[in-house]
Amino acid sequence: MAKKDGSEIEIGELGPLKILLKGAGFAFLGLALTKFSQYIFRLLIAREGAELYGVFSLGFTVFSIAGMLSFLGVTAGLYRFVPNAKAKGKRDEIASYLKSSLHIVSASSLLLMLILFFLSDWIASALFHDARISIVIKVLSLGLPFYAYTGLFLSVINSFFKNKYDVISKTVGESFLRVILAASAIMLGYGLFGISIAYVISIFASFVLALYFMEYKVFRFFRARYEFTPKYSQLLGYSMPLMLSGIIFLFINWTDSVLLGIFRTVAEVGIYNTALPTAGLLLMLPNALTTLFAPLVSDLLARGRKIDLGRTYQTANKWIFLLNFPLLLVFLVFPTQVLNVLFGREYGIAANSLVILSISNLFYSLTLSATFVLSSAGKSKALLANSIIAAVANILLNLFLVPAFGITGAAIGTGISLFAYGSACAYQVKKLIGFWPIAMNTTSILIAGIIALAVPLVASSYLDIGGSFVNLAIVGLATALVYAKLLSTFRAFDSLDLGIVDALEKKLGISLKLAKEFMKVK
Repeated sequence: MAKKDGSEIEIGELGPLKILLKGAGFAFLGLALTKFSQYIFRLLIAREGAELYGVFSLGFTVFSIAGMLSFLGVTAGLYRFVPNAKAKGKRDEIASYLKSSLHIVSASSLLLMLILFFLSDWIASALFHDARISIVIKVLSLGLPFYAYTGLFLSVINSFFKNKYDVISKTVGESFLRVILAASAIMLGYGLFGISIAYVISIFASFVLALYFMEYKVFRFFRARYEFTPKYSQLLGYSMPLMLSGIIFLFINWTDSVLLGIFRTVAEVGIYNTALPTAGLLLMLPNALTTLFAPLVSDLLARGRKIDLGRTYQTANKWIFLLNFPLLLVFLVFPTQVLNVLFGREYGIAANSLVILSISNLFYSLTLSATFVLSSAGKSKALLANSIIAAVANILLNLFLVPAFGITGAAIGTGISLFAYGSACAYQVKKLIGFWPIAMNTTSILIAGIIALAVPLVASSYLDIGGSFVNLAIVGLATALVYAKLLSTFRAFDSLDLGIVDALEKKLGISLKLAKEFMKVK
């Protein structure tokens, strides 16, 4: 039990948090491995030169936009309707939602595959002025249907709170296999064509794994017979506003790279796309948590448990901020060194972009869960309005800033757009459930981080931080240790945090006494 204001809090009150915790640890580990593999994949290409990396990045951007469009928003519908049907024990209804989704996505993904394949030459030459991009688009388009089906299967898997199968599918298929095949393609001299083929094969591998896990471990669909009730109108009625929101949000995600390709050079696209995924590491933890958070929100809202939802929402965001802040500090103090060590010295000129994107991504990471709350509460129109405002701002800002300031302008435009979108979502969730993303007691985390910033500042006088990965890692570890000590000294943890550790201790069956003593909860 944990103490709070002299009263005892039963760990049972932490039920939703324990569900989140149960999957988040594995999800975080899986996403960490996936991110690491994705980084290696990017490094392999980037080491071949900024221009080739830029060519692949633009082709991949076009594929990613088509991938988003192919879902037509129905994955959000599955996250909303499958948990509700599951809670009522209506397996026929679950099957109907999945079958209807497969029909919808089959049509959309095949159509988009054909469009990309036959218009790839025009896209490459007319928009980006580089014919080499065509082969990337052609090859990647062949994986579009499998990419879409995988998304549906993983939505069902996560709706059953079996996110470990999601992690395995992505880690094995989309990460490790992708790296091995891409490295082989580069060593054998197959260039862009070989790298693109490696990407498509990894998509297919992930599809096979997701299909197997859903069918044999989670929900028997293809080998069973269910009464089919078409759910097209219900899925599309709910999902279309979200799809429009997603399409509009694509402009926030990809406007910078696309406009860099149109107004600048493919080399600048490649350089910018080292800062973009590096800053994106700050979204790793929130993505791990929100993988399970989405169906959990639907369940809590359906039961009318807004207080539980609010506490889960704030505590998850507190830990996101707590764990992300040291990484942000390293990016702020040593942006050039980080890029030089990871990608090579020609990419250090993206340092300003890394700083800007890191700040905006930290803020956005604290509001990402708000989008799931609004989505599960049926506030799709609000999400659509937020996306429109942010996307319009992003397009206008990038149109003005990219031609004049290149990659720095792209980062500024994207950063402002993410801030605007996140702020709007957080405010609307506050009105809905009465909770901001972060509670006031997190100020101690901010103070601890600012003081810990002295470690890398002093270390830079004695070490060449950008000289090697070892030096950068040593300074990063030292900063994290000082930061952790300061958190304990400032008593940044409360009884709810201690309750989470108690739940983790019971789940793992090991003593976490030292961790609890370190937290110094009154």
